[in-house]
Amino acid sequence: MTLKQLETFFWVVRLKSFVAAAQRLNTAQSTVSMRINELEEHLGVRLFERQGRSMVPTRSGRDLFWYVDRALAMLAEAREQVANPSVQRGTVRVGVTELVAVTWLSDLVTRINAHYPDVSVELNVDLTVDQLRKLEEFQIDVALVPGPIKAPEYLQVSLGSVEFRWMASPRIPIGDVLLTPGDLESWPLLMLTPQSHLHPVLGSWFRSPLNELPHANFANSIGAVLELAVAGLGIAYLPVEHSRPQIEAGLLRVLTTSPVLPSIEYYAIYNRRDSQGFSETVANIARLCSGFKSAAPA
Repeated sequence: MTLKQLETFFWVVRLKSFVAAAQRLNTAQSTVSMRINELEEHLGVRLFERQGRSMVPTRSGRDLFWYVDRALAMLAEAREQVANPSVQRGTVRVGVTELVAVTWLSDLVTRINAHYPDVSVELNVDLTVDQLRKLEEFQIDVALVPGPIKAPEYLQVSLGSVEFRWMASPRIPIGDVLLTPGDLESWPLLMLTPQSHLHPVLGSWFRSPLNELPHANFANSIGAVLELAVAGLGIAYLPVEHSRPQIEAGLLRVLTTSPVLPSIEYYAIYNRRDSQGFSETVANIARLCSGFKSAAPA
C-alpha cells in the first residue's frame, strides 16, 4: 500500500466518485482507477460497489476507511507540527462572504503568504449557504462565514461579531423615534437575498417571512444594498462599521429599533480531517487579523 493509494481511496469514499476524486487530487480518472485497483489487489478484497451514480464502499472498504481516515489525519497533524512552513507546498482554498472580502481579506492573504511562502491561496466569494455547501463537498478548505454550525466533522474558530442596524438616508422622512418591526413594514425595505444568513434572523424579528412583507426588496450584495440606501430608495439592514463612512458623511443615519437584533458571529470553519494540514493554521491566522469586534488582537 502506498500513501497515494490511501489518499485516493479516502477521496473516492468522501466524494463517492472516481471523477470527483480525480479533480480533487488534480490527476486523471484513469490514475484514480489504477490506484484503487492496485489497492484492491494488494488487500485481496473489493473496496467499492456502484449504487446508481455513486461509488460506495463495501464492508471491507468501510473497515479500511476507519483506519485510513485516522492515519491521514495524524499525518496532516504531524506535517503541520513538524514541517517548516517555508517548505510547505500546495494550495489552500478559502471561501469568504462579501463582508470579509471588502474589509480584511487583503490582510489575511498577506499573512498567509508570509507564513506559507510557497502555498497558493485560492479565494472564493459567495453567500454563506453556498460556502457551507462547498465546504461539505470539499470544494474549499476553510470557510469564513457566520456561524456557528452544528456538525461534528467541523472545527470552528471565532472571528468576532458584526453589528448590523437598520439605516436610512436623510431623504427618507422617518422620524427620530423608537421603531418597531410593524413601523418598518410600511416603508420600502432593502435587505440581502433570502439565501443570506440574515434571512432567518430578520424573519424572526418581523415574525413573518421576508418575501411576504409588502415592500421588501432584495439584493445579493451588501455593496448594492448600501448604494440603494444612500440613494434614498429604502430602509436597509447594514453592517455598522462597514457603513461608517456613509454614516459620518451624513449620507445614512442609524435608526433606533426595538427589539434590538443580536450581532452576527463569524467563524473560520474547516474539516477536522483536513488532509493537507493547512486549514487549522489558516483559521488561526484569520482569527488574528479579523477586523470584527472581539476578535483576538493581531
